[in-house]
Amino acid sequence: MKRGSAIALLILCVLLLVAALAPGVAWRLAVPRPLGVVILDKTVPDTTYRGHRAVVWLLNHLKFVHPGSHAPYDVAGDYVGFVPLTNRAWSVRPFPKPLGGNRVVYIADTYGVTASDLGAHAPADSGRMLYGGLTASDLDALEAAVRSGATLIGEFNTAAEPTVDSVRARAEGIFGFRWTGWTGRRSSDLRRDLPPWAAAAWERQSGRPWAFEGEGFLLVHRDGRLVVLTGRDVRGWGLDIVPTPAGDSLGLREAPSPLGWFDLVEPTAAKVLADYAWHLSPRGDSLFEAAGLPPRSAAVLAHQVGAARTYYLAGDFSNLSRVPAWTHLRWGASLHRVVPGWWLPPQESFFWRGYVPLLTGILDWASGTTGP
Repeated sequence: MKRGSAIALLILCVLLLVAALAPGVAWRLAVPRPLGVVILDKTVPDTTYRGHRAVVWLLNHLKFVHPGSHAPYDVAGDYVGFVPLTNRAWSVRPFPKPLGGNRVVYIADTYGVTASDLGAHAPADSGRMLYGGLTASDLDALEAAVRSGATLIGEFNTAAEPTVDSVRARAEGIFGFRWTGWTGRRSSDLRRDLPPWAAAAWERQSGRPWAFEGEGFLLVHRDGRLVVLTGRDVRGWGLDIVPTPAGDSLGLREAPSPLGWFDLVEPTAAKVLADYAWHLSPRGDSLFEAAGLPPRSAAVLAHQVGAARTYYLAGDFSNLSRVPAWTHLRWGASLHRVVPGWWLPPQESFFWRGYVPLLTGILDWASGTTGP
């Protein structure tokens, strides 16, 4: 009897060891998948590379590599845009030419970097924009890539300020939407987690001091209007991302919107894969109605442009405070996707339940291969 129990325990230990090692071994045995990807990030004030770090993590996890060298993608070297250097110096890494040789172009962030982001000491100079916004030459390159059949993916704020109106209109045409002029931010603390200009702008608009605190939302129109939603103005998480039937078929699942910025856009020619759905109290409803805010707007859009596909994610969805420590584990992302949404914090819930399955499907299609 004791011998049988010992054998059963040994078998159980072996099975547990195999189960623990299998994902890592399976990832290393999977064949690398060549795919040319260009990442544009104009908002890189430091070497955390927060704006595009999750994109590179996912490329590595899915085992996509450079077509020529088969080298894995690198967060510091494999992007174009703002490049921070030492002593508050910086440079710009331009688009490769021709851009059409790459099958995927990912616009992670185009807002840019101000002098204060690099540690400017003079208050009068701190808000000066050093570099940012989409330019006409950027759009020339992006339109050429789309004409060549490349897949284009854009995130907030591809078409919002500081991009000028003429360039914004061209970007909206590529993605098939119209920006309403409203930008929002989910804040973990309205007293501490807010942009430095918000309190002063509120005081000018309302004539009252900024006295908000706790979790909430800041909504800003390009004409300067501000709306603030506190806990008494919303129900539950306040703002959810809800897939449409088209998005549901691609693996998207309902989740709270993550912390950070998002923009309110309306589809013109694109198909909506997911919507932003507000859950407001009667007081929140009245604030929305007074400001003319839409109770529902598009969160994820897909658009067919000739032989190319474009996708727009109306939020800072890949801007994570941390990426998973594990990368080389097959099936790891799939296991995270089955975790109930309420178990994960808002910043991670949509990343696993929406962003990862959507990007996995897009990259698989663009590469013409199945997952590792």
